[in-house]
Amino acid sequence: MAEEVDRLSALPLDIKTSVLRLLPIEDVVRTSSLSHSWRHVWTHLSSLCFLLSFPDDPDLHLWWVELFAYIISSLRGPLIDFYLCYYAHDNEPVDLFCFLNLIFLKGGLQKLSIDNNGCLALIQLPYFRSLRVLYLCHLHLLLPDDFQGFEHLHDLSLYGV
Repeated sequence: MAEEVDRLSALPLDIKTSVLRLLPIEDVVRTSSLSHSWRHVWTHLSSLCFLLSFPDDPDLHLWWVELFAYIISSLRGPLIDFYLCYYAHDNEPVDLFCFLNLIFLKGGLQKLSIDNNGCLALIQLPYFRSLRVLYLCHLHLLLPDDFQGFEHLHDLSLYGV
């Protein structure tokens, strides 16, 4: 009987990360259990997409923040493209500053998209030096006191901001 070849595990890293970029974050996480060779492939991603519904439970909200911090801190390179689409329950403001600050500390962000599908949320936007594309939807925006603009920004989309 011929020995079976694991062709998925034999794929080069750039092909594996290309596959993961096409998947929702939940499926990306699941790929780490496929085999030993896939366990840490997700840490090489430079683009992340989160579709979230923030819970009313503060403990569960803290769990999401901690999970997000783990994911961002585990990335091996810069995060170039970040998309967050979330639903915040009525009268439950979501503090996105902790999320954005983690991304800011990672460095290198070029494209940021935040879409709030629930009630209007307040965000304080850190100064992302390398930001080229900014898309914000249904947010109240606060800029830092020392904000001087985005010197590399060439595409700005604001809807209900």
